[in-house]
Amino acid sequence: MLIWHITWAVNSVTHLWGYRSFDTGEDSRNNIIVGLISNGEGWHNNHHADPRSARHGHRWWEIDNTWLTIRFLMWLGLATEVIEPNPRIAARFARKQ
Repeated sequence: MLIWHITWAVNSVTHLWGYRSFDTGEDSRNNIIVGLISNGEGWHNNHHADPRSARHGHRWWEIDNTWLTIRFLMWLGLATEVIEPNPRIAARFARKQ
């Protein structure tokens, strides 16, 4: 039941509460609480800006345990052809501060 609620939170809470790093043309947001309990999936605005990327945490404090697991598998040689954040895509959506 807990996993079901965490999954629900990724696609609902992160479209209501949080901060936006990118102007993606919809309501996705990065939510710190959801980011931590969902192993990085709560960095939902980052995901919407670059959906093919395996890494959703872009800032040092956006802890992405899924990405850390993928990096470990890359180190072991078990994960290949992993797509990392594309700086051109992120720049296209970057918010004007």
